Amino acid sequence: MEINTTAALLEMVAEHLPPFSTRRELAKFLRTTEHWLAREAMAGRGPAMIKMSSGRSGTVRYSHQAIAEWLEQQSRGGVAA
Repeated sequence: MEINTTAALLEMVAEHLPPFSTRRELAKFLRTTEHWLAREAMAGRGPAMIKMSSGRSGTVRYSHQAIAEWLEQQSRGGVAA
């Protein structure tokens, strides 16, 4: 029987984070820094984000689905698309 890893990760993420998490919330969950997440986003390697306002310092949010998919890709050694 194959385990749906994305579904399991999605459940874990939903237990620990609000539905649309801030960069600060996600950094705390991942035990990293907001700066690291911002750098990964600029390089196109971080979890997909939703930009809530325009400009360089615009507010961003991360959905549970985007976080779970990114975590699964990292566990496989893949690169986020």
